[in-house]
This record gives sequence, C-alpha cells and structure tokens, in this order.
Amino acid sequence: MGIFTLVFQTAEGGINADNALSNDSNLFELEYSRTDPNLGIIILSNTTPQIATDFSGIVSGITVNIFEAGNAITLNGSPSITTFKTALWHSFDGEYTESVTQELSNIQQQSATTISVGGGSAGSTWGKTWAWDTINNIKVRFFDPVHNGDATKALIGAYVNLTINYIDPSEGSITIPMGKIEITKGKITI
Repeated sequence: MGIFTLVFQTAEGGINADNALSNDSNLFELEYSRTDPNLGIIILSNTTPQIATDFSGIVSGITVNIFEAGNAITLNGSPSITTFKTALWHSFDGEYTESVTQELSNIQQQSATTISVGGGSAGSTWGKTWAWDTINNIKVRFFDPVHNGDATKALIGAYVNLTINYIDPSEGSITIPMGKIEITKGKITI
C-alpha cells in the first residue's frame, strides 16, 4: 500500500483561488454571486506531471484535502450551514466525476480544521479507474456553493492537495475491496 500527495500548479475562479496552491495562511474563497458566477467555481489543475509514466500502482482512493477550512464568519452569531460540491476531472473519459456534496456547519473561518472529501485508503475512486496519465491530468472543481443562515462564504481555506492511495502490485498481493474483475484477453498465473 502506498500514498502519494499531489499538489496543484494552477487555479482559476473563486476569490483569490491562487492561494489554494501554497501552504500558507493566505485564503481562497468560494461564494455564490448573482453578478459574477466565477466566484462560485474554483478549478485547480496541474501543468507539470508529478507521477512517473511507469507508475503501475492500482489507485484505491483519492481524497481532496482542504486545509484551514471553514465557512464564513456569521453576521449575527446564528448558526451558519453552507454546502459546496467537489468533482474530479478524468481526462480519459473527458468529463468530471459525479460530485460529492460537503456540508460545513459553524466552522469558523480559517480554523485548524482539515476537510477531507471522498477517498481514504480503501475509499472512493470517485467511480473511475485511474492510471498515471489520468492522475497527472486531474483537476479538482469546487462549485455550486449554497449559503444558509448568516454565512457570507460557502468555503474558505488556505491550501488544497490530493492524497492518492494505491496498491503496489510488486508487493505480492492485490485486494479488490469491491467491484468486478473482467479479463478480456491473456491469462493469470497463480
């Protein structure tokens, strides 16, 4: 079992989306706006491959990590509940994965909270099969922010990265936690 951390090089949309690229205390924000729809979408992507072309690991989980995350300061102290959606770009299929909705409830701006969306060691692959090229071309999309209560922003954070959990076939065994194995050609020697 292995773990790889993927960082992003480009960001667009939202408010100060570039702040999601470096692990410091500068914040990015996602909010609903009737006048500027770009404030409600943030897309993070790569310009430089980070996984070698000979990567043969089997991806078992992809987690989006949002550091120092929260929703906005409430205006009058009443509970603020916000939601936003996250999806991953899968270059082979040429589309985003099904989205995952994340709810934040009274998590104050820039708290010590790390929000993890999807994944885990034996968790979600977001309904897709991933190889080195699809991981190198992955994008994270935060979108569809919803504000409830007195929240002024649906998501505020300081940094985003991905944790890629994988099984290394050279370790001698492979466990498929669920799904179906289909071999259309070749043979298996045990």
